[in-house]
Amino acid sequence: MSFVVFEEHLGVNKAAAMLVVSTSMWAFLAVSFHRGDREHGREVMRRQLNEGLRAVGSIILFLLPTLGVVDSINHFDGFAAVTVAINWAANGRVEYVTLVLSFLCFFLSAAFDDLTASVLCLKLLRRIFSNDRHLRQCIGSLIVVAANAGGAWSPAGDVTTTMFWLADETIGGST
Repeated sequence: MSFVVFEEHLGVNKAAAMLVVSTSMWAFLAVSFHRGDREHGREVMRRQLNEGLRAVGSIILFLLPTLGVVDSINHFDGFAAVTVAINWAANGRVEYVTLVLSFLCFFLSAAFDDLTASVLCLKLLRRIFSNDRHLRQCIGSLIVVAANAGGAWSPAGDVTTTMFWLADETIGGST
């Protein structure tokens, strides 16, 4: 897990590290699951594996069309007018570009999904600041926060975050 945190400094591919970790976790679980009752253990393991694959598959099947549409728009230079308008509205100042993209992501997130709004605004951010990676990372984190907050039109976050909070599944505890 520390490879993911220090990916930038170690030069380790985050996706590859997580695939190795997740594969080894599933292999360890499969080998050690209910050794005494093999048939019951096999059934429980199969059910849990199916649930995990469904969860991952639904996310992948949601993200692939979103990324495809955004890349198609970008390929045909569909973001050119939007980036020109953002640069014009912000007068080229980083602070204003951050505010414009954050507000845009906030309102898009209320209309679309959080991930779709984030991918769209991050693609705009990449077109506006194509040379400064550190600046893109800083503004990108604000865009993701804005997408999360825009899902419910409130700074409290989207419906999922509110559900976790009400179920007392957050780190902060109950209020």
